[in-house]
Amino acid sequence: MKVAAILLMIIGILMIIGFGIFYLLGFAMSFDAPGSAEDPKAWGMRFLMFLPILVFIIAVIFSFLSFMQGHYKRSAIIGAVPVVVGLLLIGALMFSSFTSLSKYKAQRARELEDERLY
Repeated sequence: MKVAAILLMIIGILMIIGFGIFYLLGFAMSFDAPGSAEDPKAWGMRFLMFLPILVFIIAVIFSFLSFMQGHYKRSAIIGAVPVVVGLLLIGALMFSSFTSLSKYKAQRARELEDERLY
């Protein structure tokens, strides 16, 4: 259980780094629209984008504290939270990408059929 707890903490830290890079890119692009720096709704969306990273950081800290107290099973369970949440987010991203691609292909097929007919 000790090894699993350490591995899950390392994976959690790597996920924080990976998702953090994407957050910084999204955060920078969220200022593209005029007036978005003062819009409270835009700031709310920026916070919502940061929320998974905040959950990851808190889970890794609690996992590390549990590990230092000798509660290796609890540490592994808490350390699994960022991994599971991250995998769910990546799965949702892949699902939405494939759904969008299939809709695009159907729309493109309709356009090609309309070009052929008219």
